[in-house]
Amino acid sequence: MSKKRTIINYRKIGDQVNPENMTHKEYINYLCHKFGFRISAGWDGVEKRHYRANWSEEPEHNIKDRDEALVFLGISKNPYSENGLENRRIERRVQNKKIRKEDNKRKYVRRKDEIRARKQDAILYYSALGLGFAIVMITYGIIIGRLM
Repeated sequence: MSKKRTIINYRKIGDQVNPENMTHKEYINYLCHKFGFRISAGWDGVEKRHYRANWSEEPEHNIKDRDEALVFLGISKNPYSENGLENRRIERRVQNKKIRKEDNKRKYVRRKDEIRARKQDAILYYSALGLGFAIVMITYGIIIGRLM
């Protein structure tokens, strides 16, 4: 894919987009729709959004048959799979152990929330206790002041 593509114009809703003017991701979705691959959502090439750019032509976006599309998408044919296609994500995945030491992040977040709730409860308790003590002292001062 060449890096120096420029915007030549903007599309209108409902226009059929020329595959050579699509972005790389749009072209992948277009190929998935055209050849029935299920690795992406798929797109029929009809513009559905406002003000999307038409890019200058990309020479790699000229795939005509299914085998070229498989090579472009990075999917290999595997004779042992059901339909002869092996998902490219499986090829990239390596069975490594988890590097993160923390196994359950949800447990950690729950613990943080419990600590935060305890702090809020303690602040509320001591502020209510201080307010009660202040009310008692004020009423005591008023009562003593009237008696004298």
